[in-house]
Amino acid sequence: MRALITIIALGLILQGCAPLKQYHPAPPYFKTYDLDTPLASCPNDSAKKAGFQHGFIEFDEYGNLLNPDAFERQMADIRAVNGPLLLVTYLHGWRHSAAPDDDDVREFKLAMRNIAAMDGCKRTVVGLYMGWRGQVFAWNSPLDLITFWDRKQTAHSVGSGAVTEVLLRLDKERVRRNDNSQLQAKSNTQTRLVFIGHSFGAAVLYTALAPILIERFTQSSGFDPANDLATTGCEKNPREPLKTVGDLVVLINPAFEAMRLATLQKMSMGCHYTEHQAPAVAIVTGTTDLATKWAFHIARAPRARFQKYTDDVVEGYSANSTAVGHYEPYQTHFLSSPTFSPDNADRETFNGCEQYIDPLKSDLRISLTTLSTSEPSRTVRFTSQQKQIDGSQKFFDLHLEKNPQLKNSPDHNPVLNVKASAPIINGHGGIYSCQLMTFIGGLITQTITN
Repeated sequence: MRALITIIALGLILQGCAPLKQYHPAPPYFKTYDLDTPLASCPNDSAKKAGFQHGFIEFDEYGNLLNPDAFERQMADIRAVNGPLLLVTYLHGWRHSAAPDDDDVREFKLAMRNIAAMDGCKRTVVGLYMGWRGQVFAWNSPLDLITFWDRKQTAHSVGSGAVTEVLLRLDKERVRRNDNSQLQAKSNTQTRLVFIGHSFGAAVLYTALAPILIERFTQSSGFDPANDLATTGCEKNPREPLKTVGDLVVLINPAFEAMRLATLQKMSMGCHYTEHQAPAVAIVTGTTDLATKWAFHIARAPRARFQKYTDDVVEGYSANSTAVGHYEPYQTHFLSSPTFSPDNADRETFNGCEQYIDPLKSDLRISLTTLSTSEPSRTVRFTSQQKQIDGSQKFFDLHLEKNPQLKNSPDHNPVLNVKASAPIINGHGGIYSCQLMTFIGGLITQTITN
């Protein structure tokens, strides 16, 4: 009888499993914005909207492309675009997929809308949503929690597959465009490429790119030069910025252990950089993200405890059982929003963000440039075009402060590990606040240095 009950229960669970399938198999491969929330107007032409196109690239459990032909078609469409591009890829996290009704798909479109607005219609904006089977069950239930270990392993498997090929081909297109004199003759705005991952999607992304980041770091002119060699193997007075893949890698509430960042962290901390060095990797983790702070540690600790560590390596059990954003020795900055004046229920969603991100307002750009100063604490104020009855404007402040406990941190370090307080990030999935999207949008569109 017990065996029969077990078989029936297993059958019901299996029936409730989310299928491994392609959710966007047919043309058009690129889609246009289809949500009700309006697009912003372009600065020089109020009749033109700051729009974008987006497509879907989907992978199986091992990182294989589910539809290689669809990806090739999208690459062909990207190559056919005249003028500079802003390419943004997004890898979703645990308990999500590329399903059309998935919350992350909708939020991705809204995020791309605001990124396009912040870019001020300078480039053709293309967003690529990269889907994998982050959701095991077809519905949300407490059973999802038991999939942590399986989905973490799957995330690293996906990142070891064709994801690297896809990202490198996009990077090759970025390089081709920026080296093309004919394209540059039309505009002095360069094509930019940004990779973004959330939760286990950040694990997919970092797994795919970590070896490339390390390789390009070591191939940069400032690393291991023929003369003027510092003890770390880095040039004391580098002549040019660091080589990297794409323009920026953003990892939001990443669900992987700090140990995986150790090599890149040590390399970045031991070098010197030019004043023009922009961030290459930006890790942003919420102080209220208990999923990566406590749940990740509880799930990771047993395995990490039984692994061996040497006394010669500073990183040990703690780094191997703690999510990278919560590992204090690696935290470089703190991001806070002490002043938030809009008093409305939508202030932490994109429903209330139209008033903050508008390319018609020049003060957004002026404010963002203040992050380039050498001051240890930088305040950025974003004002809106909407005035209150009393004539005042809505605004919020963002404070980006270097970690005073992190000794010998070089100026303009290209690897940022930022701890963000609420309401910038609320919990593990609350990553779509106006403040966070504006900060990331500034990194993407304004080439903020730190």
